[in-house]
Amino acid sequence: MMHRHVLWTSVLLVAVLVTAPGREPIASAGPPTEQIRAAIDQLSRALAGRDHAQGRDAAVDEATDRLFDWTAMARQSLRHHWDRRTAAERTEFTRLFAGLFRRVYVSRIHLIDPKQFQYLAETIDGDQAIVKTKVPTKQGDVIDVDYVARLADGRQWRVQDVRVEGVSLIDNYQRQFESIIGKSSYESLIEKLRARVKDGR
Repeated sequence: MMHRHVLWTSVLLVAVLVTAPGREPIASAGPPTEQIRAAIDQLSRALAGRDHAQGRDAAVDEATDRLFDWTAMARQSLRHHWDRRTAAERTEFTRLFAGLFRRVYVSRIHLIDPKQFQYLAETIDGDQAIVKTKVPTKQGDVIDVDYVARLADGRQWRVQDVRVEGVSLIDNYQRQFESIIGKSSYESLIEKLRARVKDGR
């Protein structure tokens, strides 16, 4: 079973992914904020009226594929184990990681008040950027969430990590994956991920 802290952080991540199309942009928004926001808006539209019991949705997949760099996130979550994997193993792991990540946040979209979502600022350093946001939840909490993005192909800013209250989601997953591999094997990790993705847990 994945550590409770990983799931908690994943739940908080969901809160940044469904937003209201009518909110005002921040005055200093540049390409990273604009592109991340556009992808999130696309996701919001895809989720509107969606029957979650039907499972996967091509429009949701398209929106999240636009927002996240799955290969980079998968590679970072495995660290040095990535280099030991074959091309086929890397492809499967990336698919499983994306499936797990996607299902967790899509199933938690009720945790926010989308009308109050805030984009605060962005910083750019070469092909790296951080977009800072605040997420007021329906429970009355306000969560600081930073998107860490990289410019891909010189055009599209895609998210490679999300920091919730300063905690890296990728680092959390990496610790859990490392623990499973260390206690058992990489094959054991893959079996657990396959089961999680298949069952939608």
